[in-house]
Amino acid sequence: MNRRLGWLAACVVVAGVGSAATADEPLDVVKKAIKANGGKEALEKYQAATLKGAGTVSVNGMELKYNATWYYGFPANYRVELETDINGTAVKIVQVANGKQGWQKVGDTETMDLPKHEFENVKAMIAAQMVGSLVPLLDTKKYTVGPLGDVKVNGKKAIGLNVMNKSGVDVNLYFDPKTLMLIKQQYQAKDPTGKEVTQSLYLSGFKKINGVPMPMKILIHHDDKKFVTAEFSAIKLSKSLDAGLFKKP
Repeated sequence: MNRRLGWLAACVVVAGVGSAATADEPLDVVKKAIKANGGKEALEKYQAATLKGAGTVSVNGMELKYNATWYYGFPANYRVELETDINGTAVKIVQVANGKQGWQKVGDTETMDLPKHEFENVKAMIAAQMVGSLVPLLDTKKYTVGPLGDVKVNGKKAIGLNVMNKSGVDVNLYFDPKTLMLIKQQYQAKDPTGKEVTQSLYLSGFKKINGVPMPMKILIHHDDKKFVTAEFSAIKLSKSLDAGLFKKP
């Protein structure tokens, strides 16, 4: 149960921000998206974020409610402190990763290393966020950006891009052609049992934080089935966070 609860914390994530435009070349779409989201300078300024929110997660046939605080220090640092209630018992989960290693603490148990597939999920999530922040995609030596063709999100036409790099990143981005917001991200992940699934994040409720549009609501599907919901009550962008947040105790 502890391993599955730890994975619960890893999957309650926030996606990166982005946007798009019309039927332009893929890199032109990226450039217009950057401009629509406040510009390259604003997007590069903030390399860390702290978020507070609540939502639900479906685990072992149960839909659990949770409250959480997330800490991100790009390009590799991640921490979540999550509280939930399981059969009347309050449980606190702390999960941390720093790019080289990951660990978690569930309740009063000892700190333990993250199982390999959970650590890989965290790394994939952070890599997808980097893609969604758009500015890194200007590095054409590192990323390849291509069109997805005719795509729809929730029955409405969208602009789709596929992003890949040599390190194994393979993320699909879907943009609203009218609002220029990134409304969906999709990539391969693992479910709590370690089975590979298609993870889709639906982003909505955008609000400008320091001039950068951020999604205040996220719905996560695993193979088209609802897995996680998240609604953020506060988001703080910053240049950096205390390195101690991401050190193993």
